[in-house]
Amino acid sequence: MTRSEDKVKIIHASDLKNWTMFPEYHGHDGLTLGEYLTRRRAADDVLWELRDLVRAQDKLAEVDVDTPVEYAWHEISVPSSIRPGLCEIALPKPDNPGSTITCDAGEVSEEILRIPRSWRKRTVTASYACPSRVLNASEIGKLKDTLSAADDKARAQLAEVRASRYMQPLLFISHRWEGLRHPDPEGRQLAKLQALEDCFLIYDYASFPQHTAAPEDEAALLEILLGMNSLISNVLVLTAPDFLERGWCIYEYTVASMRASIVCDELNDPNFVRLRNLAATRPPVSPRFLGSGIESEIQNAKNQKTLETVNTILPLFNRSKFTRERDREIVRDLLVSELAGTLPGKMEYIPYVGEWKTKPWTEEELRDAFNSELRWEPLQYTRSFTPFEPKVPSTVAETVRNGYQLDSMPKQNDWTWLTLTDGRSFEAFGKGITQGLLNVALILAGGIVLILLILFLLVWWIFF
Repeated sequence: MTRSEDKVKIIHASDLKNWTMFPEYHGHDGLTLGEYLTRRRAADDVLWELRDLVRAQDKLAEVDVDTPVEYAWHEISVPSSIRPGLCEIALPKPDNPGSTITCDAGEVSEEILRIPRSWRKRTVTASYACPSRVLNASEIGKLKDTLSAADDKARAQLAEVRASRYMQPLLFISHRWEGLRHPDPEGRQLAKLQALEDCFLIYDYASFPQHTAAPEDEAALLEILLGMNSLISNVLVLTAPDFLERGWCIYEYTVASMRASIVCDELNDPNFVRLRNLAATRPPVSPRFLGSGIESEIQNAKNQKTLETVNTILPLFNRSKFTRERDREIVRDLLVSELAGTLPGKMEYIPYVGEWKTKPWTEEELRDAFNSELRWEPLQYTRSFTPFEPKVPSTVAETVRNGYQLDSMPKQNDWTWLTLTDGRSFEAFGKGITQGLLNVALILAGGIVLILLILFLLVWWIFF
């Protein structure tokens, strides 16, 4: 635990309901960040000790529901006919009770497909779905047995941790101060944030010591500001007309975007949205038959676009305003540190060796970029891609409904999300490669068979 964590006060969403204006740091008895993190770690330790019970409980909550789940698909052949009207086709019996059948053409009633006749033969797809608890009845039984076998103490301990408020997320509120002495004198920001539920938050005026001549508070504030990079997580961005003119706002928005750690974005500035989309995109893991070429090229394309986007954002900081001009250097240092740890490295060619090498950015290069721009050798790639676009709510109410979740790229389908510049998906591209390889294999097999046949005839002619 760092010393600054004991100096940051956090607020629970329930406290907001009783306020008409944000109190200053010394005006409320908020929990410290250090206390929250200590209790959160203790709760996480309990969950780890009871991980088998946790997994069973979570899986049961996922599958023991009435939500329909598709479990089978059948291609149905529709015969050709020159007669007008409908034809009726009996569909395969469903495997599970309570199943529903849908087709991509025609109408289904009591396992009969009624579809208009056509002069040509065609197929339709019939999809079978049933409630999840029906489809997963066997697994649900095993999960319930696992939970029943747990002792009462473990179940009680797990229930206590699940109900603990310290398992609730911690949000960082990025906002524009609307007054010199108070960030929200009219209470507009508070009114928005009162929609929050079941979470803690960091709001600088109430969380950091402000407007005080006490030396210990001044030292505490400086210590907190120097460690701000550790606080930027689960960020909720409240918009303002001049949000992108303020230095601290630009810093918070940049760091949160580079980490793809925004749970609500009222501003949705195109450059920052592009940056967070790139940060949320993982290059595909190429199938073995494709080698690593596609992955490398997409990584290069992503890095190139990221660096270009950062170059459009850094000038904003150089033109930004600070209430206290001395904060500019603090924020510049924070950004340089974040860029050094997050920016993709630059590729540089090594003479006489004939290879490219990834080199990290120097602090001097990053500092110079605020007055000019980042410079690098253009990365080599012939394929581009469409970045993954995480769903980020644009209102506080929608964020609450979303459970403060950060949308991430599905791991099992990484490469099917990306799109080549000609519009083909990697999945289609992979199928095309597979078909091409299959065609080559068939040609080679045919050639081998032909050669063997000729050899057989030659041996027959010579010896017989």
